[in-house]
Amino acid sequence: MVIAEKNEEIESLKAQIASLSDQLQALRQFEPSTKIDIRDKHLGAVIHLIHQLQDLVLADGRRLFNFQGQSAWYKLVSKYFTHDRKPIPVETARNYFPVQKDKTSKAIDVPRELQLFTIVLSSSKPAK
Repeated sequence: MVIAEKNEEIESLKAQIASLSDQLQALRQFEPSTKIDIRDKHLGAVIHLIHQLQDLVLADGRRLFNFQGQSAWYKLVSKYFTHDRKPIPVETARNYFPVQKDKTSKAIDVPRELQLFTIVLSSSKPAK
């Protein structure tokens, strides 16, 4: 009887493993084969651009990007970018995106000399 229970449990676990393997394979199809490399110590310039993207507002007054917190932004940086061909640790990226009301001592502001680009909004409507 114990052996039958264990065999049933083993079969159940095998089915669960197969299901999880299928899920993992489906998720892996969205993983990039390479990351985008940020050159020459310009991580701050990319972070500054992302901060500007967060502030973009549509003509109707709504933000272009709908987000609640900062975690998606720093995870995006860590997951899809490298810096001088080295991975960007999620903790490093997180320091550039502190929660405003809980700004920690690890919070990093982008230095002025790395704020190289400014996103300029066009007031004209795109051609159809």
